[in-house]
Amino acid sequence: MEQSAFFEQVRKHFRYLESYGFGIAYEEIFTGFDNAEVVFQSEKCRIRVLLERGEVYVDIGPLPPTEYWVDLAILVEFLTQGAETWQYEIPTGDYQFRVEWQLARVANKLRHYILQACEMFSIENFEHKRLELERFKQQRLLKRWGNHIDR
Repeated sequence: MEQSAFFEQVRKHFRYLESYGFGIAYEEIFTGFDNAEVVFQSEKCRIRVLLERGEVYVDIGPLPPTEYWVDLAILVEFLTQGAETWQYEIPTGDYQFRVEWQLARVANKLRHYILQACEMFSIENFEHKRLELERFKQQRLLKRWGNHIDR
């Protein structure tokens, strides 16, 4: 897939972010590995859409920009207090179909949580929520891996 096609598909599936005050802040192609990223930014937070070797991921991060990102699957579980778990899926089919299918799916999932995510990552709330989120992530790891995680 040409990276320009990826960027066009991201714009198409995430167009709704404009109504929440987001604009594209950054686009980058990582040649050689078929990787790319698009970062959207609003006054409250950032959203990163990653293409990594044919797999699509979404992360949410605070402002000002840092390297702190939270995966959409973890965020969904955190915001619903574990009532909903969600995971990425990769369908079969040709490459371009797989990427677009994943983009549509993650964009739709994010749409359901965008207001909560923006509120959580806002400057006013994030430091407090970050502590809760880190505790949640640690508990989640312990549930999944028990004592087999390095500390």
